[in-house]
Amino acid sequence: MGSGYCVFMGPQIEIYCTFKVGLSQRTMNKRILVLLGLSLTMSLLLMGCSDKTASETSGNSPSASFESITAVAGIPENFNGCSCALARNKSEYDAQKFIYLESYGKIDPDKNIAMISLDGQEIIYPRKQPPQGLQVLVLYESKGGGKSDIRANQRTGKLVIKQENGATLKEEFFGVCGC
Repeated sequence: MGSGYCVFMGPQIEIYCTFKVGLSQRTMNKRILVLLGLSLTMSLLLMGCSDKTASETSGNSPSASFESITAVAGIPENFNGCSCALARNKSEYDAQKFIYLESYGKIDPDKNIAMISLDGQEIIYPRKQPPQGLQVLVLYESKGGGKSDIRANQRTGKLVIKQENGATLKEEFFGVCGC
């Protein structure tokens, strides 16, 4: 049996292989496939890291000034567990049209996230770290006497979003917070 080597070159996934005489075509094909698989895996891992950073940056850096707070239909799966779901009023809450969602109480603080929707653009960010250029204030006025169930409380108040350009968006809300 002979031996050979392959060289992996950068993100373009160029592989140069040289094998000594004596390797069968089948053995060379297996080695090339293994190296291609490893190269593809490494490329995906590297791209996955850079893609996550890009999406976090775009989600946390609104570039334009916003005109209005908009509603999102339903609750995304990553907001399960202890959370607050706030809508403009009780009827929109019942229709699951939310202007603010927040998850909290998770052991991993990076999983405690919030979401607002401005001009139809959903912005998800770490709960304690508002998007760049925005200040998000949830001002609870009451805990509301009614309870949705044993571990959740109805809440009312005002959602205030201050923008870097000085503009402020305000919206009254009704919602439920709990675990």
